[in-house]
Amino acid sequence: MTPFKIATALKNDGLLKPRAYTMQETGGKYATGNLIKYPYDWPPRTVINIIQNKVYLGHMICNKNTTKSFKSRKLVAVDESEWITVENTHEPLVNEYTFEQAQKVTEVKRVTETGEPHIFAGLLRCNDCGKSMHYLKRRDRTYSATYSCNTYSRYGKEYCSMHYMRYEDLYDLVLQNIRTYAELAKNHEQEFIEALCKIGNDNTEKQMKQYEKDIVKAEKRLAEISLIIKRLYEDSVIGKLTDERFIEMSRDYEAESANLKIKLSEAQKALSSYKSSTANSMQFTRLIKNYFDIEKLDAAILNELISKVIVYERDIVDGKREQLIDIYYNFVGIINQEAHSSKQRVRKCQVYEPSLFSTHFVSAVV
Repeated sequence: MTPFKIATALKNDGLLKPRAYTMQETGGKYATGNLIKYPYDWPPRTVINIIQNKVYLGHMICNKNTTKSFKSRKLVAVDESEWITVENTHEPLVNEYTFEQAQKVTEVKRVTETGEPHIFAGLLRCNDCGKSMHYLKRRDRTYSATYSCNTYSRYGKEYCSMHYMRYEDLYDLVLQNIRTYAELAKNHEQEFIEALCKIGNDNTEKQMKQYEKDIVKAEKRLAEISLIIKRLYEDSVIGKLTDERFIEMSRDYEAESANLKIKLSEAQKALSSYKSSTANSMQFTRLIKNYFDIEKLDAAILNELISKVIVYERDIVDGKREQLIDIYYNFVGIINQEAHSSKQRVRKCQVYEPSLFSTHFVSAVV
């Protein structure tokens, strides 16, 4: 559900919003204030703040706000990269997996004509530029919608290629993939876990090394940017640089610094949340075997099972157009990147039938 729909459900259930609850139950700051006019109207922003609050993970978060000086009590928000987190200070109300799943509803997502979030929203990525895939509804075709690279759609072929794919083709491939692993997890559970562990050990080691490299690189560049901005400021003070030029140059470096801090935070988070491949494999097996008899996909199922889907550009193989997609599952990531020679036909797609642990498909768009 979107934050707006969650807020509506809370209102319909007759639950007081936080400020109204504080005023009614605990008094304090709002006890003598004016009566809240709409005590049950939950703002979506309040819902988002609750969903994003890491205190519910059992951690203590400090240094989220500060003041400009001792003369002013006005609070100023501190960048998240500078927050102080002390983990495991109290009993958590939610586990990390559920918390991460909940973060997805706070993202801005493309919605269908019915107002519902599209089931693949937030999951698809272009293999070449890394941007999301643009969803386009089709009315005059035999298929309902298509995807293309968002960079290509906005800026043209000079920046990225199209990476065109039909909605039905993607839907069929992902559904078949989930069915395959759900069947293996249910009927060959121990073998499935052992194979995942073997693959997971190799993948995790490579990923951890890459995260460590990314962290070192980002920290080095942030230090360089900090020094550059300091020198720009000094040049501005002594008159070597005009105020306009200083603002223009510093703005670019500040933007780069903000992006680097986000990437650094993501890499540090991934590194700190590392768990053994055995635990991850068992967790994924328990999760996916629940979908042994799955008939159709929806947004909840996809977000519970999948972290992202990478879409490659189409290619011509033996006179036929083929297209690769990589499916990254929660807990275990991409299981195998090898394509296999045996084939089967699925509606309008020709796909490589997965071996025991392959998530790399090839579809021939005909």
